[in-house]
Amino acid sequence: MIHTFQISYALSLSDANLCAYRLNERTRKYEGYKITKFLDISKNRGSLIFTLPELIGIKSIELLKYKDRDTRINFRIYFIIEAQLLLTGTDTLDLYFSSPANAKELQMQYAKAIYSLFPEAFNGRPASSLYNSGYADVTSYTDDEFEKAGLYSLPYLPLASVTRMDFTFDAVSEDEEHARLFTEMLQKTYYDGRKKIEIKGVNRNLATDKYCYDKVNENASRSFSVYYKFDKMCAEEYDRRPNIEEIRDEARYITRIEMSKFKPNRDTLKSMTTLQVPSNAISLGPLPYIANEQVPTNVFLTEYIDKVGNGPGIKWYDRSKLKSRLNELQKQHKIKAIEKDTLIKISQAISQEQSLKKVINAFKKEGEITLHRKRDKNNKQVKEVFKCSIGRYKKYRDIAIQNGIMLVTIPGSRTIKELSAIPRLRNFDFSEVSSQAITKMLPYQSGSIPELPELYDDIIGFLYGLYDNYNSKWNNRIEALSVPEEEEI
Repeated sequence: MIHTFQISYALSLSDANLCAYRLNERTRKYEGYKITKFLDISKNRGSLIFTLPELIGIKSIELLKYKDRDTRINFRIYFIIEAQLLLTGTDTLDLYFSSPANAKELQMQYAKAIYSLFPEAFNGRPASSLYNSGYADVTSYTDDEFEKAGLYSLPYLPLASVTRMDFTFDAVSEDEEHARLFTEMLQKTYYDGRKKIEIKGVNRNLATDKYCYDKVNENASRSFSVYYKFDKMCAEEYDRRPNIEEIRDEARYITRIEMSKFKPNRDTLKSMTTLQVPSNAISLGPLPYIANEQVPTNVFLTEYIDKVGNGPGIKWYDRSKLKSRLNELQKQHKIKAIEKDTLIKISQAISQEQSLKKVINAFKKEGEITLHRKRDKNNKQVKEVFKCSIGRYKKYRDIAIQNGIMLVTIPGSRTIKELSAIPRLRNFDFSEVSSQAITKMLPYQSGSIPELPELYDDIIGFLYGLYDNYNSKWNNRIEALSVPEEEEI
């Protein structure tokens, strides 16, 4: 599922001029001289950010000026879109489910928003994007369409560049204590050697200073963010929402799991879906992501299942229950005594350091870690050097996972002593995803925007037709493998 995504379009100086002044008329955010300074091409860089609360679902609009490698000044416009809010026009905790029907409606609502801002964007065809795709012969485009190609691209999501895509899932719990603990344990367990940066979040919940599980592990190419949704919704920015109390009450049961992809392209798309992405065609912007739930689901399976854990009935335990469970497995001859002792020591190291990351780094660098045992008869703390390579750690982690055990233990202060690590996803049905094995965009039918010219419908219909090219080879392969029904004699 998708929470937010960011798209951008290139603009000429005249396009940027129109967009900057129009947005500033609506928001009154900047003094006139700041707009003039932004449009001055003698200055290399600049940025203007606009927020229009009445455009529900478009979180912010940014105009950016920058110098490229050829020392030319360029302008771009960026839109951050909260997909489900734009789709429905109402505040909700629900996430956007990617499907052809939802993609078409999302495009329609997006076009309405663009029309309310820049009706001039519908006066021509986005020449630079379309004429190479076979929509119309290059000689049929007017000079105006070439000059304003960037502005004319704004109404069409498939013609945008995708700069960020937030694939998001909500794990729902039975109560607040369960949700907080699930968030805490997921944060403590998720670790991958490629994720070098750990950023702790800020507690926005003024009602408590005890809990804050808003932390991100990321590097330049991928990230995994987990937070307790209720604490997030306590920020002041949400106070003016008309149904905020209802939303906050629902948020008490939600752990939000976000996996962001920055500047995804054809190569990353090919790695996330079975769609046959052509290498020499327009990329269709966010369309392959917002029209097929296979992409978000594959990201979730890779990031959550592979980086957190996967196994039958997999659970976190507190220290005492973990030892009890390992003893039980040894009696059942499912693990050996040496395996039980090693697993206990690894779990003790993680609990002692209060960080899976610290333990893994110690195993990588020193190949050992010092365990602090209980005090002896003379009340002195007993220390033990536990030698363990990263390869040995991974071997024993897999043994634990195969037996349904997470080695990160629940803190002894928590009242919950065991907790399932398999998330119960809110408003999500894997059977619906499976039904998208063969996804076809049905012929585009005009929506309810009487002001828009027929040209808009023609272009959208053409672009959605191109989407089927992504699926055609895959569809044909599936259909070829299908066993035909026997004819009655």
